[in-house]
Amino acid sequence: MKELLAAVDAATDPEPHPRYSIRVQGAVVDVPPKTSTKLENKARRWMIDEEWLAENKSYDVEARIIASGTAWGDDEDPEVSAEKRKRFKAEKREIQQNKKLRISEGKKGQSSVDARDLGKGKAKEQVGNDEEINSSDEYGEVEYM
Repeated sequence: MKELLAAVDAATDPEPHPRYSIRVQGAVVDVPPKTSTKLENKARRWMIDEEWLAENKSYDVEARIIASGTAWGDDEDPEVSAEKRKRFKAEKREIQQNKKLRISEGKKGQSSVDARDLGKGKAKEQVGNDEEINSSDEYGEVEYM
């Protein structure tokens, strides 16, 4: 990369800009790339010196450095990969919500007696107690169908 920049600096511009501007090379920054959740703020792999990255393998994670993209020979751009992940998560969330709706619709169709007949917890005991309490009242015997 350094050789490429040196070659670009040595070449003359065939159509120079009317204003003269000097490229001032700054000092080499030896700071690890920042952690970010946004793709815009992450460093691309081509921006990082390979020798430095070999010495500091702990910084070679997707939270800090992402692929360079198709312009640099990768299979696909990181933006496309992130979009695919978002679509996959949305589809998965939608499937889970549909599953919850189907389960809740199945429970809505049951009557309260059917729910008691499931025999879970105190509901099982209440079925027996309700029959004893309601078997006779002031109007006489109650018949069950």
